[in-house]
Amino acid sequence: MNAGINPYAFAVNSPQLDALASPLRHLVNHELGWPPLSPAAQALFAVVYRIAPESALGFQVTAVLCDLLTGVLLIDLLRHLRRPVLWATLYLWNPLVHPSSSHMGPMSMPG
Repeated sequence: MNAGINPYAFAVNSPQLDALASPLRHLVNHELGWPPLSPAAQALFAVVYRIAPESALGFQVTAVLCDLLTGVLLIDLLRHLRRPVLWATLYLWNPLVHPSSSHMGPMSMPG
């Protein structure tokens, strides 16, 4: 997207993308297919890439921030439904939520 190319127009291993190849391109686990991500996720990742190109840390920080935003939205939803806000701690204090989303990659993020 940052190069002005629709991410759904070519497969990851397409020769048309060779000029844009990243050193991380070989790590893609679905190289014959198109991105399995929604357009909203593609746009989010394009923004992250512009801020921190080729940075795994940038994407990990984004994943954790998305998880925290999910927690805030969950708290808001619980208040709206007049349910105990403490129920949100089941999500926010889960020891797997933030580390797993920041290391599992973009598929665990909203979009």
